[in-house]
Amino acid sequence: MNIWQFVVQVTVILNSFKCIQSFPDEDPEDTTGYVDDEGPEVTTGYVPVYDEYKKVLAQVLFRHGDRSPVHSYANDEYTEADWPQGYGQLSIKGMQQEYVLGAFLRERYTSCQGLTINEESCLKLLSEDYKRAEVYVRSTSYDRTLMSAYSVLSALFPPPFREQDTSSMGSAELFSVWQPIPVHTVPMEEDYLLGIGKCEMFNKLMNETLMNLTNPRMQEMLSEYSELFAHVAEHSGEPNSVKGMDKVLDPLFCEYVSQDTGKTLPSWVREDTDVLGQLLELRDMYAEFSVPGTFAYLKGGSLLKEMINHMIGKVNDTVAQRLFLYSAHDTTVIALLQTMGLFNYKAPPYTACILVELLEKDSDYFVQILYRNDSNSEPYVIEINDCGTKCPLQMFVDKYLPSLPENIVEACRGTGLNNVNEYVTNYVNENLSPVTVLNVILASVIVLTLISFLICYFFKETSGRSSAKYMPVPTEMSDLS
Repeated sequence: MNIWQFVVQVTVILNSFKCIQSFPDEDPEDTTGYVDDEGPEVTTGYVPVYDEYKKVLAQVLFRHGDRSPVHSYANDEYTEADWPQGYGQLSIKGMQQEYVLGAFLRERYTSCQGLTINEESCLKLLSEDYKRAEVYVRSTSYDRTLMSAYSVLSALFPPPFREQDTSSMGSAELFSVWQPIPVHTVPMEEDYLLGIGKCEMFNKLMNETLMNLTNPRMQEMLSEYSELFAHVAEHSGEPNSVKGMDKVLDPLFCEYVSQDTGKTLPSWVREDTDVLGQLLELRDMYAEFSVPGTFAYLKGGSLLKEMINHMIGKVNDTVAQRLFLYSAHDTTVIALLQTMGLFNYKAPPYTACILVELLEKDSDYFVQILYRNDSNSEPYVIEINDCGTKCPLQMFVDKYLPSLPENIVEACRGTGLNNVNEYVTNYVNENLSPVTVLNVILASVIVLTLISFLICYFFKETSGRSSAKYMPVPTEMSDLS
């Protein structure tokens, strides 16, 4: 057994004790005793409550804003020329939606809202002005997601606006009204983080899913909406099939949400309110089929792995950033939720976002996941299966990391998941800092020395007694070999 395997095994043992002790004694959501009942009545904003959990890292995945359809159907009265900028492009409304999201993120991460009752204990995560070392932004290589990222950033880090003479716009004064912030991307065929790259296995499994009419969920959908399928096929010019309906749903939905810009739904939808309602219901079912949970890890696993990597790195002081932003698509949001077993089977709306926050309390770390799918209300906290709403980091890692592919490219070629123990060893090699490794080794030596002392003491005390029974080394320790 090499030194890394030894370190990993001891680390797992030590962390198992830490996880057992990491659960708070009281409900973390219970604010009893922290509200200043004698203070003035709060009528605006958040109730000032001291939050024992400090945000140390936030990773936010969000969907782009309102857009034009990505295609039309056979009998669609609208062509690409009828949509500003063409198919699949972010609309003005979409830019506004993303700006609102950016303002929400600014309020959550650059202010002390809801965190304290005095200025001294402010626990804000980010600086109010853009700092390169604090933020990293990644987007898929689509116009609508890149533009969505820029729209979010324009509200998250607004420039210090002030009156300007237009004659100075060619000088450095320009940057008092404009704050450029870099957004990183990679070619679509190479993007396994937010897309699926060239993932033959995902495409193969998706085709099998859509063609498998014996699937209980598929049968349920086809049976419940059989009349709708026939009605849509008759008027749309598309086949009466799962793929035919898929070709129609997106254009109709875009026309539905764009009625304020003069677009109208076709009469065969408009004249029957049941048709529209069923189409919206069907969108939710198609969202479920878009990234099935059984192989969601091929699309969401790389992102979850990176998020875990960032959290471990933050704890080990090897990650400087405090905020990672990911601008992507509804299927990306679904994939991440499905990979964690947290999807609610509702189609994510425009600007839907998942907030994965790393919290610190008394030198222990917890993961909190929130989902914002309504711009008119606060995001709701998701309860992680068997781990609660504030999941100890080690438990979170142990829960998800072993099921994620070590090499997504190989997984997309059909190669199975690698051995879990080897994967954990590699993960530690890549992410533990030298100082942390030294601390682990020292702790291991101390633990082993203590165990040796206890064993020697035990044998000394029992050596003269023939009736004494041998006490084996605990199973967890004997597994070290």
